[in-house]
Amino acid sequence: MSQMKWLPVILITTLLVSPTQAEPNRTFYSLENQLPRWEQLELGTNFETYERAIGPQEITYSEVSVYARYGLLDNLAVTFEVPAVNIDADPGGTETGLGDVELGFQLRAYEDIFGYPYVVPYVNISFPTGDEDKGLGDGEVNFVGGISYGSRINDWIDWVLDVSYNVNSDDENQLRVGHSYVWNLSDDFAILTEVAYREVQQLTFGGDDDEYLLAGGFNYNWTRDLEMGVSVAVGSGQTDVEVKARLSYSF
Repeated sequence: MSQMKWLPVILITTLLVSPTQAEPNRTFYSLENQLPRWEQLELGTNFETYERAIGPQEITYSEVSVYARYGLLDNLAVTFEVPAVNIDADPGGTETGLGDVELGFQLRAYEDIFGYPYVVPYVNISFPTGDEDKGLGDGEVNFVGGISYGSRINDWIDWVLDVSYNVNSDDENQLRVGHSYVWNLSDDFAILTEVAYREVQQLTFGGDDDEYLLAGGFNYNWTRDLEMGVSVAVGSGQTDVEVKARLSYSF
């Protein structure tokens, strides 16, 4: 019995000193507490497409990007993303080219000893590398600052509340809110349910309806390091359907 009293201490110490397997972010409208370990590299590709009505035009927007995420510390990651954009407007034409390159930082500011709850503030900076005249970029440097808070329910349902603010130098600033649930059906497969709110710039082509999205999808680990996710959202406002997908590999 004298040795049994040390069991809780041994278990907690093991959790603290044992290396944990970092995983990519599974949600699409919020930021999970899934950061690469120190000196770990995550490479991946993101896909996004949606149809949007802006005034008399029907626009199909598609974006494929490659990204890298690197663990500067165990609780600090840097991200870099390069997008390629395609815009098909009716009436109008088609434009394809480089979008706005983005640099970001993600900090695990607080995490409970068992991983939940947690607080992760982050900042993203986009640079005007896309052609604004063709609609491929914003034509200005944008800053997005946000913070996510997450916890767990019944040891198998993860949830995240993410609030961010997009600061535009020339246009109106935008508030964004994402609330996600991850239903862990197994170690490799999870169902995603998410809701999102996006404040729309009031002067953009006469569109003044803020957007509300309801999304469902899944996340699957093909191997220990290879992971994929898919999400389909329906919304009010200018966007009817929005599809997102991600494939990532960790080294």
